[in-house]
Amino acid sequence: MTDEDNSPSAADAREALEAVRMVRTQVSEQMGQSSWRYDLGYSGLVGLMIAGQGLPAPLNTLSAAGCAIGLVLLAKAWANKVGVWVSGISPRRARWVAIGLGGVLAVLMLGVMFLSRKTGLWQVPVGAGVVGAVLAFVASRLWWRVYRAETQVRR
Repeated sequence: MTDEDNSPSAADAREALEAVRMVRTQVSEQMGQSSWRYDLGYSGLVGLMIAGQGLPAPLNTLSAAGCAIGLVLLAKAWANKVGVWVSGISPRRARWVAIGLGGVLAVLMLGVMFLSRKTGLWQVPVGAGVVGAVLAFVASRLWWRVYRAETQVRR
């Protein structure tokens, strides 16, 4: 038996590539099925996390921790449902959407902590929470669009 007998043919290679494309397409479609529900839950938890910073200590810390746990549970439930988890930091362009959103949300949280203590107005954390939730939803939808564009199966 020679090496030529064991080498794959061009047809075998094309079949293998087509199988990979089919699986990638199937995973991409499966991931997109529940993304709206994920985005709504995600943005709601982010809004609550931001608004919670207007609460007095230690409730603000408990609010942030509870929302962080909620985000982890949401991600785990979503990954279990679709069978795959993709972190927000890959691929490259989608990473910048996630980093940008994180920066904006951090500024909102710090702003709420400062302004709510300085002014004492309950409207500050509520308004910032609503703004944060809307921004999180829009950025999440943008991330999905960028992610799909970058991972699209090309022939």
